[in-house]
Amino acid sequence: MSVAEAVNAGWGLPVDRMEHAPVGFGGRHWSTWSDGRRWFVTVDDLEVRRRNADETLEDAARRLIAALDTAEDSAFEWAIFSRILGS
Repeated sequence: MSVAEAVNAGWGLPVDRMEHAPVGFGGRHWSTWSDGRRWFVTVDDLEVRRRNADETLEDAARRLIAALDTAEDSAFEWAIFSRILGS
C-alpha cells in the first residue's frame, strides 16, 4: 500500500498531490493536498523506534501514541489528530 493509499484508507482523504517534506527527524514527512486543503502527513517505522532489541513493536507503538497524544493535548494548532494505521 502506498502512503497516498494509506491516507485515503485511514482518513478518507483522496490525495490530489504529495510532496516529500525533509523536516524533523525520526519519521518520513509529506505535504499532502486533498480537495484544496493541505495536510501534513508523518509515517513512523516502529522497528527503528524500538529502544533496544528486547522492546516489542507494541511497546514502541505505545510510546509513539503517548507522544502524539501529548502533542494533540498541547493546544498547538498543528497537532490536530493522530492515528495509527495497522498493517
